[in-house]
Amino acid sequence: RYDYFPQLAKFVLRMASAIHEAVIRRFERLVIEQLTDIQRGNDQVAAGFARDVHAAGSSKIERDGSSHYPDGSFAHKDATELGVILEVSHSQQHQDLPFLANDYILGSNGLTQAVIGIDLTYRGKEARVIIWRPNKTK
Repeated sequence: RYDYFPQLAKFVLRMASAIHEAVIRRFERLVIEQLTDIQRGNDQVAAGFARDVHAAGSSKIERDGSSHYPDGSFAHKDATELGVILEVSHSQQHQDLPFLANDYILGSNGLTQAVIGIDLTYRGKEARVIIWRPNKTK
């Protein structure tokens, strides 16, 4: 996987470790479990929406000269953009997360509803979760 930030003239090659991949897959499973619970719930509007959301994996995103491969993503069947994007980083790479979130959200014109960053401490047992959302003004 890689990211290219044309505004910074920065190319980032990302090598996924076993823990990196395990965190991504576990997070995807948790989201799918939550979607399944919503589908079984009493709110029919929410259940219908949840039925139409699917894991979109690590599809390449290209916009305005930038290229990114998110670690994971989710999309609604009727959406033109990924709704939720997941990025996992180790502490030494966490400085790239805000740039990625900015590119994903602004590049989608705010149609990406959330970028979730999971920052794993290097050789540690802790993680930090950061969520970026579009700031919508009237």
